[in-house]
Amino acid sequence: METEELSRKLSSAGLEFLGIQAPTMTLPPDPLWMISACGEHDGALDEFFDFGQDDLIDAANAAWFKMANGIGVVGSGREFLLSINIASGHEWPVLRWARVRLGRVWDVMGAGTESGILGGPRGRPGFVMLSLRGNSALAGMTWEEEGQIAIRGISDLRRAKPIVRSVPRMAERGTLPPEEVEFLSLWMNAGQAEIPD
Repeated sequence: METEELSRKLSSAGLEFLGIQAPTMTLPPDPLWMISACGEHDGALDEFFDFGQDDLIDAANAAWFKMANGIGVVGSGREFLLSINIASGHEWPVLRWARVRLGRVWDVMGAGTESGILGGPRGRPGFVMLSLRGNSALAGMTWEEEGQIAIRGISDLRRAKPIVRSVPRMAERGTLPPEEVEFLSLWMNAGQAEIPD
C-alpha cells in the first residue's frame, strides 16, 4: 500500500500516520494476531457486541478507547502501533507496524473499518494494535458465525501462551530477515525491548 493511501485511510479513522516502525524495535505483528486464540488464563480482557446492536459503533468505540487506555496500548502521547499489510495487490501479506497518533476526533469502529484499514465492512473490525513499549496489545475481531464483534486486550504479552508459543515458530520458519530473527531470540530469552517515547 502506498504511503499516501495509507495515510488517507488512517486519517479517516482519526489516526495520524507517523511512519513504518523499524522491524527490530519490538515483536513483529505476525505473532500478535494469535491474540484471537488467547483466553482469560492468558490475561485476556474481552468486550463483545452483537451485529444487530443499535448503538454498535458508538458502544464498540467507547469500549475500545477504555480498554486501549486501561491496558496501556494508547500511551500518554496518544501514540501506538497498528499492524498493516505493506504488500501491494494480491501478494502474500507483509505485515509491519505503523506508528500512529490518535486524534481528538476519531472513529475506529465506523470509518476505520469502512475504509478497510481496520477491517471491514463498516462495524466489522479486524486489527491488532501494540503499545510503543511492546508489552500490551489489543485486537478487534469479527466472529461471523456468532454474529458478534469482539475487542480483546492483553496487558502482559508474556502471559499469553498462544503468542509466546508462536514466536519460536516464526523465528524458525526461514521467512524473516536475520535481524528480525535475532530480535525474536532476544525477546524469548532476555525480555522485550522498549521503544523510547
